[in-house]
Amino acid sequence: MTKILIVEDNDSIRDSILEILEAEGYEAIGTQEGKLGYELAIAEVPDLILCDVTMPQLDGYEVLALIRQNPIATTIPFIFLTAKSAKGDFRLAMELGADDYLTKPFTRAELLGAIDAQLQKKAATHAYYIKEIEIKEEQLDYLMHYDSLTGLPNRLSLQEKFDRIGGGQTLDGEESPMIPMLYVSLDRFNQTIEAWG
Repeated sequence: MTKILIVEDNDSIRDSILEILEAEGYEAIGTQEGKLGYELAIAEVPDLILCDVTMPQLDGYEVLALIRQNPIATTIPFIFLTAKSAKGDFRLAMELGADDYLTKPFTRAELLGAIDAQLQKKAATHAYYIKEIEIKEEQLDYLMHYDSLTGLPNRLSLQEKFDRIGGGQTLDGEESPMIPMLYVSLDRFNQTIEAWG
């Protein structure tokens, strides 16, 4: 279940957001303090954070700055919820690493739309990096099992294949027969390839 953290010191606003999110099937966690919000972000590692700007102890800007410095939470999508609508406030939020900025009052549709957009962006980024990891793993596997010069299976690749074949059994339950193998070593192979292609 997608987990969302709400850091908002106004009880009625926080409770309304919690109610909306729970009705939409999200797991919602709420707090009224910036310091506790930061601690919850590290402990719970939510999928998204909604945060007010003006709060006691730590304000929203300070919470965001701390989160972006912590490797556990640095990539969590972060949306500000605030009555501050000045251009300077918006720019500061973006420069600190906020992903979106909703000015109060906002509608249910605006809130859910902003959340959905950030969760889709996060999912797409995650899928991209998973694919990149798979590609790198395939490349590493190829480099480990094939000769870089000839593209032919190398000693490790052949050894693993022979181990699989030799470790098997025939249909009648007997052990597989010995596998004859010829190993050829070519002296100065690299020099020959470089000279003659």
